This record gives sequence, structure tokens and C-alpha cells, in this order.
Amino acid sequence: MSIYAVRHGVFGKAVIMDLSRPVVKHIHLDYHLFIPLGGGAARFKVGRETHLLSSSQCIGVNPWQPHSYQLIDGCDPVLALVMYLDPVWLSKIFEDMNFKWHQRLNCVVMGPQIERAGAKLAAKMMGLFDKVDEAHQFNTLVQNLCFEFVDQDYRMENAATPSSCLQFKVPADFRLRKSLAYMQENMDSRCSLDMVARQSGMSRPWFFHRFREQTGVTPNMYWDSLRMDAAFSKLSGEDTSICNVSFDLGFSSQSNFTRFFVNHFNAAPSEFRIASAQM
Repeated sequence: MSIYAVRHGVFGKAVIMDLSRPVVKHIHLDYHLFIPLGGGAARFKVGRETHLLSSSQCIGVNPWQPHSYQLIDGCDPVLALVMYLDPVWLSKIFEDMNFKWHQRLNCVVMGPQIERAGAKLAAKMMGLFDKVDEAHQFNTLVQNLCFEFVDQDYRMENAATPSSCLQFKVPADFRLRKSLAYMQENMDSRCSLDMVARQSGMSRPWFFHRFREQTGVTPNMYWDSLRMDAAFSKLSGEDTSICNVSFDLGFSSQSNFTRFFVNHFNAAPSEFRIASAQM
């Protein structure tokens, strides 16, 4: 099993896992952190840049930013703390700290502060700390890790050329805004992208062109991100079979859903469910 612990909270979710399989290019609607805890290295493609997740570097990914990773021949899998951070929650904790950040994450050097913060959070997830006031303690550890990551990011930028803020704007075309809402509202149906295009009043080619032009990603990538979020929620919070989850999300079979989940997450739905039940 490649997943060792899963933890959900107001911040989003945290996962300790081996990055033992390649993952296809995809997006998330939240912030994404990869903190190495041990093992070898993996090659990440984040946007147009390539980075190594290793003992000397962490990976930061922003909402709507395409990313993927590949295994490196001869390297052991990376044991990583993988964070999925809610954008509203993350912005609020920095606002409460009066810390003005540029609302984007980069790939940063694995400094000692990040290493300590990541190790404490991982130890908590593995049950090595007591459970007194656990939710508050855990949220504090997540906040500390986020602060150390962003602080390291700032210190690296001050020594180089500051990067501009990423702006995650709602598409200007009202038909695309309508399409985003329609896709979100029909996650549990067998709605297809052809249906979404027709509902928007655009032809399929023009819909795909305008979608990528205004969001930077394809409709398929956005649709897959919605399905993955729904899958995470159903597998961690509902008492239903994986087969039913697959059909609820519009897959023709459980095997197709499992293949999709593995390609986007690096582990099987059953592994994620077992680790979530142990929290």
C-alpha cells in the first residue's frame, strides 16, 4: 500500500504516500504542496517548468496550474507529505497573520524550517503525538508548515527576481461561466462535454477553444478535477461501495474509475478509502 495516512480538515486534506507511479497532467482547484519525507526523487512538470522533488527541494502548485510527475530510473519512490489546501482558508490564515503574500506558490529549497514543520505534521498524522485537543493542534501544525513554505518562497524571491501574482479569474465569457456552473451541478449525472458545449450555446470546437483561451486549461482537465474532488469526498465520507461511486461519477465501470483515480492520484480508490478510515 502506498498511502500511509490521510487527514481531512478545514484546511483541505493532507496525505502521506509513496510517489511510486507516474501521474498524468491534471489540475486542482486548490493549492498543492509536496514535502519530501524520505526516499529518492521524482521529476515534476509544473506549468512549463521542470523541477525535482527530492531531499533538497519542495514542490508548490497553484490552483488551475497543470502539473504531472514521472518516476526517475534508478531512483527509489519519494515518501511525501502531500497537501491540498483550500484557497479561502490559506488566504485567511495569512490575512490573520498580517502577512501579505503574493497568492502563488513556487518550488522552493527544502530548508530546515520546512523540514521540521513537515516532520512534525507527519508525526502527528502517524499517531506519534497525543490526541488531546487534536483538531486545534493539527490545524496549527498545518498553518506552521504553510507559513514556513511561503516564508522560504519569499526569501528566495528576494534573492532573485520577484514573480508576479497569479490571478485566478472567472472567465469573462458569460457562456463559460454558465458552463462551469453547469458542470459543477451535474457531477453526479452522466453529463458529457458535448452536452456542456450544447448547453453553453457554442459548438464543441469553439467551446473548447474559448475555454482554453480564458482558463488556460482544457474542459477535460477541469472536468477531471471536479470528478477527483467528488471522488475524494465520496470515498472518505460516504458509506457506499467503490462500484457505486464510479457509476455516480459517470464512469461505465469500476475498473475505468480505478484507472482514472490511479492516473490522477498515484494510488487506488481502495487505498485512499482505507487510509481515510484510519484517521
